[in-house]
Amino acid sequence: MSKFRATIQLALLMIITGLIIPVNVNAYIDPGTGSYLFQIVIATLLGVGYVARDKIHKIILYVKNYLNPSNDKDKD
Repeated sequence: MSKFRATIQLALLMIITGLIIPVNVNAYIDPGTGSYLFQIVIATLLGVGYVARDKIHKIILYVKNYLNPSNDKDKD
């Protein structure tokens, strides 16, 4: 547990140090990277939408079956 705590403390120290000490960075994101990130965002949104739609559909079917049970027992 103490090794985990030391790792967290080191990470926090590095983040705080990085935020406090300003450094000039000369970097760029090329267009390929930008379109790739755009694809990841769109795919994530569509995936979340599909899963949410599927779960909502299952919940609606469950509620419908609960409120209006079928008469399968009477058919036997």
